[in-house]
This record gives sequence, C-alpha cells and structure tokens, in this order.
Amino acid sequence: MWMVDENGKVIYMTEHENFPKMIEFMQKLMNEGLLDRDWAVNNTTTVNEKFSAGKAIIACSNRTGTLVTTPVMMDPNGLGLDWDDLAYIGALYGNDGTCTYMRTEAINQVTCILKNAKNAAHVVNWINTKQQNQLYLNIGVEGVHFTYDENGEINPINPIFNEERGNSFWYLNSTDEAAFAKQWPARVRKSQAMWEPFDAVTNYANKHTPEIFVPNTFAFMPSLENYAKYNQSLFKSTSDFVLQLMAGTKKLSDMPTFMKDWQNNGGDKVRAEMQAWYDEFYGK
Repeated sequence: MWMVDENGKVIYMTEHENFPKMIEFMQKLMNEGLLDRDWAVNNTTTVNEKFSAGKAIIACSNRTGTLVTTPVMMDPNGLGLDWDDLAYIGALYGNDGTCTYMRTEAINQVTCILKNAKNAAHVVNWINTKQQNQLYLNIGVEGVHFTYDENGEINPINPIFNEERGNSFWYLNSTDEAAFAKQWPARVRKSQAMWEPFDAVTNYANKHTPEIFVPNTFAFMPSLENYAKYNQSLFKSTSDFVLQLMAGTKKLSDMPTFMKDWQNNGGDKVRAEMQAWYDEFYGK
C-alpha cells in the first residue's frame, strides 16, 4: 500500500512510523494465543470454515464472507446461533482517540467505442437510453423486485430480487452516479446476512463518525510503467516478509536489509514515478 505523508512525500506502508508497532502488536497477539497459529497459511475458505464451526470467535470478513458463514452458524445442526449472538466490530480508534480508514475507490471497468466503429452515434444513444432505464436494469420493477420504505430507500423483495436481479448491475456499462448512489445500498440488502454487517459498520460510521474516512490518493491514478511492472512483486515480497516476522524466522531488526532489497527491486523506481505524478496532479 502506498500513501502520502504530511509533507507530501510518497511512502510505502513499511516506511510508516507505525508499521513496526503494528507488527509488534500482531506478534503479541500471536504469543498470547489470540491469533490463529495457522494465520500464515489461512485463506478465505479456511477462515470461513473455522469461524462458522465455532473454532474462532472473531474473523475478518467482507459482505460476501458473511453470506457464507452466517447461514452455517445459524443452522440448528451446527452452532444454532441467532442474530442476537452476532456482533460486528467497526474501525478501531488509537490511544489518542483518532482513527482513519481509507475509502475503497476505483474504476473497475471502462466502456469504449472502437475508432473504426461505423455507427458510433448509435452506441452513444444506446448508452444514454440505458441510463434513462438504470433503475429498471439495476434494481427491477417496483412492486415486483422492490418497494420503497418509509424513508424512501429501495427495499428489495426477496427471493425474486436475488434470483432475477442478483447480477443485474453488471449490465450497467455506464451509470448516473447520483442515482446509482441511492440504488446501490439496495443491492446490499439482498439478504440479512449481508445487510446486518454493512449497516452496523459502514452505515454506522457514515452517520456517527464520517471523519474517519479518508480518500485514497492514488485511486484514480493512471497506469504507470514502473508501477505496473513492479508493484505486484513488491507487495508479494512485503507479504512474505510479514509472514516471516510472524513466524519468528525474521526480526524487526531485519527491516533495513529488507528495505534495501525492496528499493533495489523496483521500490525506488515506483516511488519516483508516483511522486512525479502526485506532484503534477496535486501540485507541491
């Protein structure tokens, strides 16, 4: 993860002053038996399996994960839990009472018209027509797939909404952002297992502590040559190093050696490239 410090300097997460503190805290959890001993090798499937089987009392998950674990935990033949047995932990505050959480922002697809398209104008007209019918495409028919609640929010009718409109948002190759912002939360209400954590964590934070959310400086950064070439391998080497720290085969005193290798393996090139973009886009 890349970020910008208070002086406008682009840094990597391992260079942040609190990175060693984070590692020390995680090592403390591991030593006290509060972190799964298999943490280094766990994947999404094993985490879901352990949590839903009652072998863990806390798990980091997303809305998709809760769709898997919650029904299993509530199965009478399993843990037999009910909604009152579940709780959701939001962003944690530090000792100084502050907390920031980076927003998830990105462009996941771009709609293009070929230069040699013979009927480009028709494509534009077609997209405009789809925007006019965005509610129908994305959510469905009022009274069949959804209703409006007392607050004017879209409330899906299940199971038909999930069955017939479960993946309908993929047919939107352009959006009216203002309308989509009102429509999208309805998609999280496809099931109680998905809605409960979203409402308890994200909605709660937006209503009560919106200042914790900060923008991702590089969310809409254009494709950069060195970033595309090295960033994935840099992240992999960082992940491997963190796993070694947790396993005890590496120590925080090995950080200088790791960072030197990281810099020589493309880190400095990516940083310089991102710094140049940041300075040009945001201005010094």
